[in-house]
Amino acid sequence: MFRLSLFVSILVTIIMMGSKHVQAATYYVSTSGNDSNPGTESQPWRTIKRAAQSSNLNPGDTIYIRGGSYHVNPVDQSECYIQPSRSGTSGNPITLKAYNNEDVLLDGRWDIKLGGKTWQQDSHSGWWVLTAGWSDVASFKLERGQMWEGNTLIPTTKTGNFSPPTNGTWGMVDKATRKIYYHPANGVDPNSRQVSYASCGYIWYFAPGISNWVIDGIDEVASGVIGYTVGRGASNITLQNLKASYNGNNICATSRDGTNGHSINNEGGPGIVIKNSDFSQDVSELLHLSSAGLGGDRIENNYIHDAGMDPGWRSQCSQGYGSEYGAQQASPGIIIRSANSTIINNRFERNNYEALRIEADHEASEVDGNPSNLIISGNTFIDNVGAGVAGSCDLNENNNKVFNNYFSGNAGVFNWEGQIYLNGQCTNWQVHDNIIVNTPSNTVAIKNNAGSSNIFTNNCTANCPAFSPPPVPSSSPSPSIAPTPTPTPGTLKGDLNHDGIVNSLDWSIMNNKWFSNDTSADLNNDGIVNSLDFSIMNGNWSKSG
Repeated sequence: MFRLSLFVSILVTIIMMGSKHVQAATYYVSTSGNDSNPGTESQPWRTIKRAAQSSNLNPGDTIYIRGGSYHVNPVDQSECYIQPSRSGTSGNPITLKAYNNEDVLLDGRWDIKLGGKTWQQDSHSGWWVLTAGWSDVASFKLERGQMWEGNTLIPTTKTGNFSPPTNGTWGMVDKATRKIYYHPANGVDPNSRQVSYASCGYIWYFAPGISNWVIDGIDEVASGVIGYTVGRGASNITLQNLKASYNGNNICATSRDGTNGHSINNEGGPGIVIKNSDFSQDVSELLHLSSAGLGGDRIENNYIHDAGMDPGWRSQCSQGYGSEYGAQQASPGIIIRSANSTIINNRFERNNYEALRIEADHEASEVDGNPSNLIISGNTFIDNVGAGVAGSCDLNENNNKVFNNYFSGNAGVFNWEGQIYLNGQCTNWQVHDNIIVNTPSNTVAIKNNAGSSNIFTNNCTANCPAFSPPPVPSSSPSPSIAPTPTPTPGTLKGDLNHDGIVNSLDWSIMNNKWFSNDTSADLNNDGIVNSLDFSIMNGNWSKSG
């Protein structure tokens, strides 16, 4: 009887293990596929949208995207407003990734002559005109768009202005008549040109309640507003190995006074990770971490550069944020309004405003910002138009730590700012052990009686040692984060002097061991003392035990 029971137990276990294995399915998408196919390797789907929104997806499933360009189509709305409908689980996310590192591009542009349209000469000299061959729906707004000639973004004039300031290439849109006007350089017939349009407002959208997804190796270009949106209530989303650019709009339609657009807008959390990616050339900030989010985001090892720098964004109506920042277009690398986030090992370069703007002001569309308890470490900030790091502390913005970063040549244009800039009631900031060189104006600037208890110490401004950011840990095959080892009874992670409390004395000990392999301060046991260990210490700050 015992043997029979044991046999049944083993059999049940084998069946359960087999069932669990079967549940982790693999699907495929190819530009040569068909959305009526079952999504297998031999019969792949045609669109990424079909795959991501499949009701057949289960935790642990993987969707492989074969190489090629997947274009938005305003007629059937494919590849626009991709909204996953199923969630993974902790340790078993749903993964959508480029197959075997092939080049995959989600392209928001389509042929402007869609629907058999052709350019006709307009009565205004040098201008051509056609009527849009697609209908406006919620996801596609004519006035929320971009015009392109080949891979060149075209600047636009205001509706009714047929006298552009130069004789170059210009576009114009009349929303009321749905006419698109085009002024090619040197009067060349545009019917022989590759002219495209983009007005899909949102390419990716993770809705409230969606969780545990990984998007890996999918490039994206030219959404009308935002490439990736993580909605309020979405959580545990990892976006990695991406290239995203040219998000936003520059069409000067009636009543428009500015532009907006990001590669990523995060209103969700917790568990939002953005890493190993390249973001550039959006019209406003490349990443927007909203105060609507729960915070705790991790921004790691990204290249964040050239926001708003393309001349095509400098349309006649384009004022960046309009009256807020005056006439000069303002395009930061990141705006962060949420708390408890870690920004490490990123490179910020040539952004058309501040590289990292930590903003605690009031926005009508968001709750009041409270970007406190941030860790900013191991980053490089080079030749940004404004400050490398800026605190705009109109409301609460406390306990932020800026250390072991490299600053060079920032705020050369916005020279009232420093390479580090605190404006307003910034309180309990710790700015230390940074290298700050090639300063155009101010190393550190404080404006409007910034708040109290800010600490600036050990920052090097001349004859500095070579900057060597901490190495980025190699990516684990599993996107789940390994749990921190449980402390043995009677110990507290971060209490390095064993006095029963985690405080500045312990931080002083850790700082002296920075970048070493000292096991007493290597709290996560990864072989190096860096900002990851400080994050653990910071989580136990002022705790005793």
